[in-house]
Amino acid sequence: LPYYYELATQYATSDTWRTPVLSDTIPNRMYLFTGTSFGHIRPQDVPPTGGWPQPTIFRDLSTHGVSWRYYYQDSSVYLSSFSDWTTYQGNVYNISNYYNDIKNPSQLPSVLFIERASKLGLDEHPTGNVQKGAADVANIINAFLQSPAYANSVFILTYDDPGGLYDHVPPFTEPAPDAIPPMLRSTDIKADFTQSGLRVPVIVVSPWTKPHYVSHVNRDYTAILKLIETRFSLPALTARDAAQDDMTEFFDFSSVQIPTPPPLPVQPTTGACSHSLEKAPGF
Repeated sequence: LPYYYELATQYATSDTWRTPVLSDTIPNRMYLFTGTSFGHIRPQDVPPTGGWPQPTIFRDLSTHGVSWRYYYQDSSVYLSSFSDWTTYQGNVYNISNYYNDIKNPSQLPSVLFIERASKLGLDEHPTGNVQKGAADVANIINAFLQSPAYANSVFILTYDDPGGLYDHVPPFTEPAPDAIPPMLRSTDIKADFTQSGLRVPVIVVSPWTKPHYVSHVNRDYTAILKLIETRFSLPALTARDAAQDDMTEFFDFSSVQIPTPPPLPVQPTTGACSHSLEKAPGF
């Protein structure tokens, strides 16, 4: 995965960036959209007729007059699981529009969200060729880097769950997002929503990003909500995103840090791992 390695090296990343809850993809995606999973802890939970009624970050943006757009790559549109879909589906576009929109910053919305391409097998799950997903992301990010929008924007790449089975760094304590308890079964470990999930990757790409930077601040990815809320003076959705760091640590606004995007390698899709190059930390 040379593209990701070089992108993270040139821009900024974190070794303590986490999912919001120790659960699967869907509850964690709920947090990214609403700042809470409103009690849900299982991916099998299906929305009621009309969709989940919880207010999303997209509703918050619209209510406060901040423009936004949501791009999908296949039939995966998680926003359609929420009642906000009925009101805001006109803000949802195919990814093909992104490549044209990014060339016209004067017409570009203030906030963009790009959905994973799970139905196309490009969401980097380990049962598929993760290099194909990385190449897809490289196309999206390269379009950003080569566009006039790069000069005053930030692109945040992250993942909705860790995908691994182990993390040697334990979760950290966080405030519960609300007073809704987890929907536990009798056989579940008795837990609550007062700790983070496991670590996931993040790369923060902007001309204002501190070059070659690694953050050590504990955050879960509702910090993206906090960054948006801070930038546009929006109220927090829940106590969880309200408590997050606003991510400004990643930037140095005293001067442009990376005015010209550095050369990045082409992401191969047929590369092979060399296990002989693997070494444990400290060796």
